[in-house]
This record gives sequence, C-alpha cells and structure tokens, in this order.
Amino acid sequence: MTARPTLTAHLIESITVLSVWTGTDSERIRRFTSEALCPRGVWAKHIAALTHDPELGLQILEPLRSDTSRYVQDSVANWINDASKTQPEWV
Repeated sequence: MTARPTLTAHLIESITVLSVWTGTDSERIRRFTSEALCPRGVWAKHIAALTHDPELGLQILEPLRSDTSRYVQDSVANWINDASKTQPEWV
C-alpha cells in the first residue's frame, strides 16, 4: 500500500516496469505486480484510470492469466472482478 500512490501517479511507467516483473520466479513478486495496481483496492484508494479503462492493465494481466501459482491466479481473478464492477462489458 505504501508504493501504490507513487505507482498510480506514474501509471503508464509503472505498468511497464511491473509487466517485466511478471516473468520473475517469485510468485510473491508476480502477485505484487497484479495487486499493486488493482483498480479497487480493498484497503487502498481506487485507481480511476483503471476503473474507467481496465484495458490499461492487460500488459500485467496477460502474462499472469495462466500462472501456475494459485496465489497469483487469485490475484488476477480479483483484479478482473474489480474491473467488472465498472466495466462489465470489458470483462
């Protein structure tokens, strides 16, 4: 949650950097890439750009959608569920 405001302030750059991290061996880092920019964080401020245009997150979501780790899969599913609340047709 500490990194989220900075990541949000530099959203496109953050997505680019985090998308590289989706290929790491650590499931914790892979999950972080999804959780860090979840459109409607439970304990964090919503990210308006991603609630209105969730497609921006595809650079992170695509590499993780078939992740071997259930821990990561759950995060991606939560991300998509969050997006469905404002953009159901996108989902």
